[in-house]
Amino acid sequence: MSEKNYIEEISFKACKYLDFSDNYIAQKALISSYGETKICWERKDPEGNFQLCQFCKKRGRMNSPEYCLDEKHKGCSDFEEVEHIIKNPNNKKGDQK
Repeated sequence: MSEKNYIEEISFKACKYLDFSDNYIAQKALISSYGETKICWERKDPEGNFQLCQFCKKRGRMNSPEYCLDEKHKGCSDFEEVEHIIKNPNNKKGDQK
């Protein structure tokens, strides 16, 4: 990967209750929301199909990748926007700055 294409972290605004910890059997994935790159989760459903979702610290798994990424898609009245800084899930071992 060339230096100019390397992005170590993704910074975006979304609800503070979205959970991007590594506590799930799912993979972080990039999503484009209104021209901004954000993070969602990719998981397998019980039938083995891939599904995009979000994890909320208050409400658990939400089966929408846009859930609480902005106020328009908020899932409840607890929505509070903060800046998240997440390690880019597309970086592979050996990628460099």
